[in-house]
Amino acid sequence: MAGLLTVLAAVGLGLGAPTAAADTAPDDVLREAEPTDAVGGELVADGEPVEGVLVQVRRDGAEVGEAISDADGRWAVAVPGAGTYQVELVAETLPEGVELRDPDQNVRDSVRVSPGREQTVRFPFGDAGPVGTTSLADRAANSILNGLKFGLVVALCSIGLSLVFGTTGLVNFAHAELVTFGALGAWFFNSRTVGPTLTLVLAGVLGVAAAAVLGGSMHFLVWRPLERRRIGLVSMMIVSIGLGLLLRHVYGVVFGASPRTYTQFAAQSPWEWGPLVFPPKDLVLIPLAVVVLAGFALALQRTRLGTA
Repeated sequence: MAGLLTVLAAVGLGLGAPTAAADTAPDDVLREAEPTDAVGGELVADGEPVEGVLVQVRRDGAEVGEAISDADGRWAVAVPGAGTYQVELVAETLPEGVELRDPDQNVRDSVRVSPGREQTVRFPFGDAGPVGTTSLADRAANSILNGLKFGLVVALCSIGLSLVFGTTGLVNFAHAELVTFGALGAWFFNSRTVGPTLTLVLAGVLGVAAAAVLGGSMHFLVWRPLERRRIGLVSMMIVSIGLGLLLRHVYGVVFGASPRTYTQFAAQSPWEWGPLVFPPKDLVLIPLAVVVLAGFALALQRTRLGTA
């Protein structure tokens, strides 16, 4: 257990250490602030980036900084530290023909920035349509799509839990924390604020590798010594509950409780296919989950290792 705590502490310090962000933020945005504390976002209207829009950031009425959206619609303003800020999109700088969905919502009064992260702020564009006109059939179709998406994610996460139980008889209550560690690892490698800003695919591969290292460490430092002492499965399940709580609180200390978004998914405009409204990432997530689940099922049934 001491060895596992040492590994977690080292990983936590590595993930929590800020790195220079000069390659990911304009020089006029830094404003002598810590590069890891920032407010940013992406302006997209009808699937196209909105360039040349002025965004101002204030704190308690005092100006902190401003930025102009680039050719990709992205903007970022470094802030002097964690806290609550006011973010205003200057409507007069919008290009002709581009309007906010709600013109009165060009100011965000309470944007909370957590230590060591960039808080994403969204400004929806376009017409949201008449309120209350969505039919029951449309809402049902979108609910089914969302249920399918989350069901596939849960199914992917349950593969490891099922395999561990099937081969050892142990219900590992820390399995969710292992999955979370992989997601946090991918976020770190993909992050603009504290990580190396790798592409999401490469960051995902490294996140899976990080979770595998943590799972292997738990096996050799926790489960194998308990097996050698002939500890019962019930006692091992209780240990897994404590280990899960430990990891959960370590994540809370290192990363905080605020949601984190991957760089490519920070401000995706939804797509509309008939009654369905969904972010573009779902077009990758759902088919990929189906392929992985089907491939894994075939591997269990058709390969020597799987049948064993």
